[in-house]
Amino acid sequence: MTATMPRPLALSNGGIRSARWLGGKSDPIARALAIRWGLTPKSAEHLLSGPQSVFHRAAQAIAEFRRQGAHARLVHAVAPIDAALAEATPPALTVELCAEVARAGAQEHEAVLRLLADMTADHKKAACSRLEREIAAAQKLLRAVTASLEPA
Repeated sequence: MTATMPRPLALSNGGIRSARWLGGKSDPIARALAIRWGLTPKSAEHLLSGPQSVFHRAAQAIAEFRRQGAHARLVHAVAPIDAALAEATPPALTVELCAEVARAGAQEHEAVLRLLADMTADHKKAACSRLEREIAAAQKLLRAVTASLEPA
């Protein structure tokens, strides 16, 4: 028969669960992301912290884009990060924001009218650009209006 020796108190926390993740043994953010990324929770946790984290790697990539002068690629590469950060802090609902949305809408309308008149590659590119700007401005206004409706 094998006897089980209790752990000395110095090596245990007295039976209290760790407060690291509110009583759990793994990062809840890592667990959620692991499902989305198709990884184990531990692998996701490693990607979120330490010197090889996705954040450190993103910073290194941004520095390299800048070093090589690839500003257009940099803007495109960080667009999802910018969008996520914008979601985290909604803009203030101001007259200027509403005016910005109105201007973007007018520019998009003009670009679409030019496209309808002449479907050249330049007009298509301009229409895409104006549509993207108008959508981004409208989403910004939507975040501001939604945040203003939430109780303080």
